[in-house]
Amino acid sequence: MDPGETDPVATAVRELREETGYEGENARLLGKIWSNPAILSNKTFTVLIENCRLKHAVEFDHAEDLLTRLVPVAEIPKLVADEKIGHSLVVVALYYFDLWQRGMKNIK
Repeated sequence: MDPGETDPVATAVRELREETGYEGENARLLGKIWSNPAILSNKTFTVLIENCRLKHAVEFDHAEDLLTRLVPVAEIPKLVADEKIGHSLVVVALYYFDLWQRGMKNIK
């Protein structure tokens, strides 16, 4: 979140639009986790935004360089197992999503 922002859901909606050009609906918080409590004081938030559609050109901040790649949800476990997705905070976000799909994670 940028300085002054306090709502992780609103931030996620903005960042999705800026960094991918996509917009969606039903944005909601799935979970939050301490990023690395041994040395950091920040949290990472997982936000689900459904029915996303490409609507804008990307608006990268200075030094951002991203590539958006769409994959079917069913392929995600294999991408993690094959270490194609290896960032710990992304894996946590995918786990929150899995819990939500199974009805095991209450949305707050």
